[in-house]
Amino acid sequence: MLSDIRRGLGASVPSEFTVLGDQLFFAADDGTHGRELWAVPFSCPEQSDTRCLGLEVAGPAANAPGVYQVTATAADDSGDTITYIFEARKDTGAPVVVGPQEGNAASFELDLGTWTISVVVDDDPYCSDTAADAICSTTFEVKEPGGLVIPGDANGDGTLDLSDPVAVLGILFLGSTTPLSCGNGDPLDPGNVSLLDWQPDGDVDLSDAVASLSFLFVGGGPHCLAVPGAEAEGCVRILDCPDRCEE
Repeated sequence: MLSDIRRGLGASVPSEFTVLGDQLFFAADDGTHGRELWAVPFSCPEQSDTRCLGLEVAGPAANAPGVYQVTATAADDSGDTITYIFEARKDTGAPVVVGPQEGNAASFELDLGTWTISVVVDDDPYCSDTAADAICSTTFEVKEPGGLVIPGDANGDGTLDLSDPVAVLGILFLGSTTPLSCGNGDPLDPGNVSLLDWQPDGDVDLSDAVASLSFLFVGGGPHCLAVPGAEAEGCVRILDCPDRCEE
């Protein structure tokens, strides 16, 4: 019926669709009277048969800030076209909405904080007949990149003690195969260099184990990344390291 509003080659450009009772109201141009309010009979089902089956969120490693791709899976029991409305909400702030659209994916630029990502699926965005299982959502925290560790904690046990310089010496000189705490476990891994390079001189070597022993037992200087006032237990974030302690 909408195609008959403006006869000929011109388009009526309908917009602003609103369902009220059993009528669908919209604005359109018939080519003679300009844009006017139009209405056509319209009925909504008592309950939708469109169901959300799942929601996947993919983004930067370790939930760091950046672009997150959201993909929904849904089914409509009647085989109708599914419409998706995506929403990203940070804490209690205003939501960022994508849709309604027929595509089942959306992208969001997320910064630090707790985010709830949700999608509502339906076979007709102009009806309010949302099914009970038409919504999928997930909540997660976008965090600063890098894991929380104590500088110098070579074995990743969450404490700075004699076992840490021993672990470094074991790998450097005794052929130990026990991996270090960060990255691929190798002393050349950038995460382990940051974690264990006390001076720093850009490398993990005997001097770092000696500096660690000196700090622990004879009052030597702290690690270059140590937290002032909490040199033996303060946590910092280091790239390529997993969380080994709490702030």
